[in-house]
Amino acid sequence: MSDTFTAKTGRTVAIKSRSMTGTVLEISGLGARTTVDLGDVETLREFFQHERDKELGRWRDPERPDIVVYLCDAERCVRVLDELTGVSQLYVEGQMSEYRGDMADAAHTYFAAHPESRSWHDARDGQLWLIRFDDFPDTDVSALVKGGRFVYNDRCHEGTATLKDSSIVGGTQIWPEVPSE
Repeated sequence: MSDTFTAKTGRTVAIKSRSMTGTVLEISGLGARTTVDLGDVETLREFFQHERDKELGRWRDPERPDIVVYLCDAERCVRVLDELTGVSQLYVEGQMSEYRGDMADAAHTYFAAHPESRSWHDARDGQLWLIRFDDFPDTDVSALVKGGRFVYNDRCHEGTATLKDSSIVGGTQIWPEVPSE
């Protein structure tokens, strides 16, 4: 097992093993010392907070550590909570242009770090897709998935694109056919 967490101090905490009796941690830079300094304490505080955040299903803004984000039941909706004030606000991606401030910035950062998954993000080698790019959103380009990338060549477009290329705005798998539900 090798879960590793990097704290703002630059030190890492690696989970070496977990069992019913406890968890074995390794802190970088500790070496043979049996005492911990303030940097070690801060590293461990961050590590345990990170573990608790995962357990509670919340995301902590790296730029604003007192602001946490929880997913709502609605699609692409989050509740942002300022732990210092207790104030919270709901944000829906795509409806945020009028919002300003640290909480809105945290929501923007969350959405940027967690882009909406699209069907073509999971495309597999050998599949044929019709993809659309943002510069020609009404034009389908046939693309073969090869080496984990889209490879395309028609009269207007030629090149390659990663499966998660942000300029791809649409995609439909055409071969092998996807069974309809």
